[in-house]
Amino acid sequence: KMGVIHAKQGENELAKAALTEAYSLREVVSGRANAETALTAFKLGCVLDKLDEQEAAGVCFEEVIRIQRNKLGLQNEVVAKSLFKMGENYAKRGKARSAIDCFQDSLRIRRRLAGDDSEVVSLTLHRLANAYVLTKSNDKALLCYKEAHRVRKDNNDTESREMADLALKCRGVLNQAALESLPDVVLTTTRRNPQIGWDEYGPSAYSSEFPLKKEHEVDPRSRIELSPGQ
Repeated sequence: KMGVIHAKQGENELAKAALTEAYSLREVVSGRANAETALTAFKLGCVLDKLDEQEAAGVCFEEVIRIQRNKLGLQNEVVAKSLFKMGENYAKRGKARSAIDCFQDSLRIRRRLAGDDSEVVSLTLHRLANAYVLTKSNDKALLCYKEAHRVRKDNNDTESREMADLALKCRGVLNQAALESLPDVVLTTTRRNPQIGWDEYGPSAYSSEFPLKKEHEVDPRSRIELSPGQ
């Protein structure tokens, strides 16, 4: 309990020490394949995540999932939550494909238990989309972002930070797809000539630094000044 109290107060180093000791005691008293041992390991993993000790946190979450799958089976929200945390951990460690596997497993469980229009499904879709972006699977990412956004909207969650983030992510993926569809010659030209400017959709046809001239406009530098004798 001291570990949880320290964690709630933001004293993560103290929480880490207390939970590490509690986990060791749980292993001795209850054994490793025990639900209480798994819960302690989960709490320790969350604290290690806050301390950005991702490798150690990953070890905890992997152990938690192993125990919970054996004890609780696959159709349990506790397992789905652990898979979700494991997915976030993999993503932070740059293991996007492993993250996708975890999020997909978590999503399948949550769809069955909570329904397609639940908040936990929206949240899992959001994180799954983020992982797809890491693998440059933008088409799959966009589908997940849109579905997560729809669920939030259907639940009248129109002003949350999560909703705003989803809208921005959808737009970002669409902009990236539009940019990648441009001919190589356009991309090469704009990158070599930054004065052309970029807007929110990619290379801009107009910028204040390099305005387009009207067809009838004459470049002052091209004018020939005539002297009185000419």
